Amino acid sequence: MMTRLEIAALGALYLVVASTASAQDAAEGAAATTPQAAPSEAVDSSEQALPATESASRAALDADAEEASAPASTSDEALQAEASESLGDSTEDSSGVVQDTGTSLFAESVAAGGEVAETSESGPAKGLDLGGYLRGDTFIGKFPNANQGQVQAGYGELSFQAHGPRYTYGSAFADLRFRYGQQLDRQDLIVDLREGYVDLFAGLVDLRVGKQIIVWGRADLFNPTNNLMPIDMRIRSPVEDDRRVGNFAARTYLNLDPFRIEGVWLPLYVPTQYPSFVLSDYGDLVTFTDPAFPGTGLDDGSVAGRVHVELPAVEASVSYVNGYAPLPGFDLSDFTVGAAANINLKRSAYRQHVVGMDFSTAISDIVAIRGEAAYRHPFHYESRPYAARPDVQYVLGLDRAFGPMTLIVQYMGRYTFHWKKEGGVTSVDQIYNLQRGNALVEAQAESDIRRALAGTNQMLFSQLYALQHLITARAEWRLLHESLALSALGMVNFTTKEWLLFPKLNYQISDELSTAIGAEVYAGPNGTLFNRINQLSAGYAELRYSF
Repeated sequence: MMTRLEIAALGALYLVVASTASAQDAAEGAAATTPQAAPSEAVDSSEQALPATESASRAALDADAEEASAPASTSDEALQAEASESLGDSTEDSSGVVQDTGTSLFAESVAAGGEVAETSESGPAKGLDLGGYLRGDTFIGKFPNANQGQVQAGYGELSFQAHGPRYTYGSAFADLRFRYGQQLDRQDLIVDLREGYVDLFAGLVDLRVGKQIIVWGRADLFNPTNNLMPIDMRIRSPVEDDRRVGNFAARTYLNLDPFRIEGVWLPLYVPTQYPSFVLSDYGDLVTFTDPAFPGTGLDDGSVAGRVHVELPAVEASVSYVNGYAPLPGFDLSDFTVGAAANINLKRSAYRQHVVGMDFSTAISDIVAIRGEAAYRHPFHYESRPYAARPDVQYVLGLDRAFGPMTLIVQYMGRYTFHWKKEGGVTSVDQIYNLQRGNALVEAQAESDIRRALAGTNQMLFSQLYALQHLITARAEWRLLHESLALSALGMVNFTTKEWLLFPKLNYQISDELSTAIGAEVYAGPNGTLFNRINQLSAGYAELRYSF
């Protein structure tokens, strides 16, 4: 069901589209009685009075709507971004095929390594642009405690996407999805306003307000600077972007060529979601109580800012976030020992500072170079066992095209400050056998439970070692006049011995119809995050009709 906020956002979108459409009808009526310029003299009325700086940067607020199509990460707050950001200068469309992003104020010019896309035609907007898709998906994999393959997901999804007419002073967008069927242990009808926002263009200032997906970073798969938006790992989809979750936000740009200053305010908190089997070590003992999430006061929001510089030879940005981490930790509420033993846990959010930077450049046309790094410092982490420890993450990548093949290779490192090994309790099942009412016994039980929980949080935040080294690679090969795409994404953590592999084949049958088959494989030793979520490993098939 849609929340009140989503209904309000959709209502606001309707009003804006209706008013702009009325203005457009009036303008077209007037134009019918006005002599028209020759084709060679035609000018886009939404741009003719704007400096070049504004026109280019407007290309920065719209591709961010598309920028959400980049991959998100599966490790760390990672999973705070299963493939946590843009693949670079392009984004995936609904079929998973990489496409150039469209222009408008928020189009991702270089905010995440993208380029300003060219418009398909000049001249003023012609009206409401409607599109979307209808798709059917099936995932077959292994369920917990099952010895044979089972259907993890089988569903149909209908998406309606509406782009409002783009005028000199504003535009709007909405993506409304209806999904029915099975997703892991859930089977129901889900109505989701994934995004719904309004853009305002006011001179050098651009503003976007509404439910939106904000993606930061230039690297592929892992983005240390991306700390604003959650993901939902329960969603099974061949498109990595579909795991991203929108949140209500106000986002603005101040355009001062060659600099661009970006500000973001998130008044509400939306957490990253995991499948229920993440806490499988606790068996049937665990019950979740109400989470400890921030409220709706002005002091409970998150704020962030970035300064971009865009030069011919290099593009870079520095960023800062003061807000709640999208991935909350687990905290102990209370527990009971004896025959009716039970452990009550709650998901608890924590606030953090994040300072980051990224850059992209190229050595002639030989190779593109991208880098990204961030230092994260959770507030009062010493007294909050549900918070991550301070750490620094860094990524350096190279990408190059070899004819029809594109290859991206990256190194990622992570260093955790004040690190110590947590956990050490192999099982908490013994609390069934403890004597209830014995203070000493219950105190020891609480100590054991908290130690086990600290180990779980350390795994969840991908901080099992003080220093970690990872390699990622993504390759894509296009054949048959680019109608067939073979791709694979892989990651190896040499420190924890975790790895993942996402092979995929996508075939564009016609302009509207496409199909995809592939797999997602997660693996790792006992006690690692990828071992805990390896139940997500599955093969899949999709048939999609786009309109």
